[in-house]
Amino acid sequence: MPLYPTKYATDGMVNPKMVAFYRARAKGGAALIVLDCPCLDYPRAYTATHKLRIDTDEYVHGLKGCRSIHAA
Repeated sequence: MPLYPTKYATDGMVNPKMVAFYRARAKGGAALIVLDCPCLDYPRAYTATHKLRIDTDEYVHGLKGCRSIHAA
């Protein structure tokens, strides 16, 4: 599944709504899912709180839980 900007992030973090969205796609048979485009250059490139951030461990931690999204 190509990049699809859900705008589901909350203050730059993964949340249950986002996990449910991608989990449904994984159950539907998507072999590879590209998550929402994350901000790599905070604060310069961060334009809204509904976009993912991965510039600190705090934000990366939520994404680590998505690795096993298909298992639930």
